[in-house]
Amino acid sequence: MLMTELNRYSLRWRLLAGTAGLLGGMLVVLCIAVWQYANRAADLSYDRLLTGAALAILERVRNHEGRVELDLPYAALEILELAPQDKVYYRLSGPDGSVLTGYEQLPGPDHYTPSATPHFYNTRFLGEPLRVLVVSKPMAGFGLDGWVQLYLAHGRQARTELSKEILIGEVVVLALVVLIALCCLGYGISRTLRPLRHLSRELARRSPSELSPISGTGIREVEPLVEAIELYRSRLQLSLANMQGFIADASHQIRTALSAMQAELDIAEYKQEEADQLRARMKTLRHQHRRLSRLTNQLLAHALVTHRRDALEHATFNLNELLQEVLTEVVRDYAHTAVEFSYSASADNSFLQGDSISLKEAVRNLLDNALKYGPPDNSISLSLDHEGGDLRVLVEDRGPGIAPEDRARALERFGRLGTANAMGSGLGLSIVKTVVEAHGGRIALLAAEPVGLRVELRFPQRRSG
Repeated sequence: MLMTELNRYSLRWRLLAGTAGLLGGMLVVLCIAVWQYANRAADLSYDRLLTGAALAILERVRNHEGRVELDLPYAALEILELAPQDKVYYRLSGPDGSVLTGYEQLPGPDHYTPSATPHFYNTRFLGEPLRVLVVSKPMAGFGLDGWVQLYLAHGRQARTELSKEILIGEVVVLALVVLIALCCLGYGISRTLRPLRHLSRELARRSPSELSPISGTGIREVEPLVEAIELYRSRLQLSLANMQGFIADASHQIRTALSAMQAELDIAEYKQEEADQLRARMKTLRHQHRRLSRLTNQLLAHALVTHRRDALEHATFNLNELLQEVLTEVVRDYAHTAVEFSYSASADNSFLQGDSISLKEAVRNLLDNALKYGPPDNSISLSLDHEGGDLRVLVEDRGPGIAPEDRARALERFGRLGTANAMGSGLGLSIVKTVVEAHGGRIALLAAEPVGLRVELRFPQRRSG
């Protein structure tokens, strides 16, 4: 079944879209990582400036006769003028916690323990985000005993701008890398799919009658496709060969029957014959007409089972019920004759997987052959049993049978054996063989006891019902 336009898609664009989505997701993750790195890098850079300024200020804090004095080195604050758009705030607290100088309301950190190691934290003051450093210096002597704490705060605008600059630069580079990767991938996909385009062109150039093997692509991933096409080609070639042979044989058989009938009609029209001779000729015509009708029916049946073999729809059905149904139809059609029918089934599980229609046609052909080639008081038996894990169908009659050396030819198409009954078309057993083999089974022609023909059909049970 051909795909609709809505279901078609480009393998190249699907691969590119999938890869672009994957790379886009990776780009987002990398951008988040770069943003975090940019923030850390900006903080590290400006924290070093803040540390240098704080240590320079703390060096000018001294104990003057029991009092803490600070000679503020404005040169230290000039270090922070590298970011002139950011404001600077400071606060110096004595050992008793009192504010000695600076902004008294500048927020301090939570749970801070005085230490000579710089401690950084973020806060807001006067509506502005700040980066604050707190560092302590021990004081002793002249009645002083404790830590002097210096708080030095710096605005974050310059840090944010530096983070953005780093982020934009890195994202541009990453985006270029992704774009180049997609271009390279597109080129690689085009080169990879080139053998498929070559395969498509080769198949498109072929004429309908050209069924020679196609050349391989040399790509392991494409070889299953080539093998599948080759398998389909071989099946198509076999189907065409069978069809051509069947049409040739069928046309020959039909032309022969029609020519014989036409010859009889021409003789009856142009030759003056007595009434008895004319009746005999009409009997011959009626016989040939029945033969042509049977041949036509058999040809249609053979075409049916061949088609259903190539497009076999697997379904589970009860073989016992199918045999009873076929036998009931045959008994009804031949109720006016002296033929005796019998049926027996000893298979507990008679479910089979396959095509019930073609199998029904095959069993009907077996019974028709037994009726047409057997004597008027024929005795026909149909049975079903299990043997060796297979379902076995047996059809026996009391007819002339088939000699062992003729049995293989009897299974061939139009393989008539020249029996006394000339009504045969040579297709009945060929139809049965086609159906049985389509179900994975086999057919055997055997001699019945004491006389007659015994046809044995075996079907493997793939799945029980």
